[in-house]
Amino acid sequence: MTTKLRQLQGERTRGVLLQTATTLLLEKGYAGTTLSLLAQEVGMTKGAIYHHFADKEALLRAVIGHVRATWAREVGSHIAPRGDALERLGSLFDHQALLIDREPSLCLLVNGLTLQSASLGADLAAEIERLSADFAELVRRILVDGQRAGTVRTDLEVKAMARAVVAVVKAISCSRAGEPSRRAFMKKMDTAKALILSGIQATPGRPH
Repeated sequence: MTTKLRQLQGERTRGVLLQTATTLLLEKGYAGTTLSLLAQEVGMTKGAIYHHFADKEALLRAVIGHVRATWAREVGSHIAPRGDALERLGSLFDHQALLIDREPSLCLLVNGLTLQSASLGADLAAEIERLSADFAELVRRILVDGQRAGTVRTDLEVKAMARAVVAVVKAISCSRAGEPSRRAFMKKMDTAKALILSGIQATPGRPH
């Protein structure tokens, strides 16, 4: 077997392990997810699991890293670094909706881990918190750019507004897992996008 083929097999195996670990974390929480259970679920020995993850904490860090990389690839990379702030924020809503429509468990996983973060230790809790904090920081930067360009109301407190936007996006995203209608989910996200964009837009007669 060539080195490249072994590498591809290793990446595929790691992908299966992360996907299965995500399911276990959703069903059993961090406390109930063990490397032994993961090995049982994927039909591997525990020793083979240790080849990929040194311990349960390393597994969780890998899952968090996978969530971060997925969001960066499917959402963050599609947001232009500059340009019209309202269009950029609208693009964020659109690509977030597409990602969650394909992988509805991501939002539930992040929310679940956030609720458990107090029992995970300071370092892991901080990594989980950064998932939402990075999202909010991206929104904040977009709002600041819009205020400077005169397209976003300057009476808005951007940090608070960014947190509010993220809260709305997360709430709608997490509803996808229990929403059988794709059309209804996408409509909810579109409606929220329209309301937020109209509410933050600088217009004549409003402070800007």
